[in-house]
Amino acid sequence: MPLQATIMSDSNTFDVIIIGGGPAGLTTAIYLAKAGNKVGYIERNIPGGKIVNLPLITNYPGYKSIPGAQLALNMYEQAEEAGATLIYGEVVTIDQYNEYHVVYTSDHAVKYCHSLVIATGMNNTKLPIENINKYEHKFISYCAICDGVLTKNKIVLVVGGNNNAINNAIYLSKICEKVYIINQFNEIENNEEIKKFTNVEIINNAKIVKFDEENNILKNVTIENINTHEIEIIDASYIFVYIGNETSVNFLPEKYRQILNENKKIIVNDKMETTIPGLYAVGDVTNNNFNQISICVGDGAKAALNICKYLNKFKK
Repeated sequence: MPLQATIMSDSNTFDVIIIGGGPAGLTTAIYLAKAGNKVGYIERNIPGGKIVNLPLITNYPGYKSIPGAQLALNMYEQAEEAGATLIYGEVVTIDQYNEYHVVYTSDHAVKYCHSLVIATGMNNTKLPIENINKYEHKFISYCAICDGVLTKNKIVLVVGGNNNAINNAIYLSKICEKVYIINQFNEIENNEEIKKFTNVEIINNAKIVKFDEENNILKNVTIENINTHEIEIIDASYIFVYIGNETSVNFLPEKYRQILNENKKIIVNDKMETTIPGLYAVGDVTNNNFNQISICVGDGAKAALNICKYLNKFKK
């Protein structure tokens, strides 16, 4: 639909629209709504993002431990009480029209805003195992820092051969009885570094082909050598996967690609703003080095405070 043919009204026009309802997006919404702005945030799933599926979070300030779903609910309720509007939907593209950013959703709705915040996070690359979704959040995790506490003194697998996998294997080695690194390639990065940890074993040229579970508890994992096709069964109680991820930015049209780096992360400055006036990004979708809830929350607060200053030019 051409922008000029879309009628603007109070119902579809906001001071700020946030794409994404995870911790970064919800924090941005809370701060902006409490400051008296008209705020809408668009989420295609349950508000809270990926933390909804975390069994237990033990490193978020203020809570010794809290289920991810409860923390997500707390954030959602706080955003609602502040006056932010939840808009269920999926963004298909964005554009600009005069002084407004324009958001199109899959239900053919169009929203206008003076400032737009992208908080779409990242999607983890999943293991190529049949019915993988039913195992996730039972005994498969993408965050050792988040879920490592659940595996104390147990045997675990780390899948991947990149620096992220190595660093998390080292972290888990200080918690777990034994850590196996399952790497599909010939040699693993930082091989000499990982050898310093006696309870870490590297299995190169290997892939997981099967899980054996009982009552939703992992009993063992079947590993296949990619070259020889030899099979090995390893007793393990948890699997941490680090085989890649990608940002959720497919809705960006070609003219917006200037704000992405080589890893398709959004480049922001210390104010969380892009090079496009009024366009901000927060959380895991940005060019930060750490994917942590507390960092996402900090991004949201920082962006909101700067957006409040940006919006002053539109106040009458």
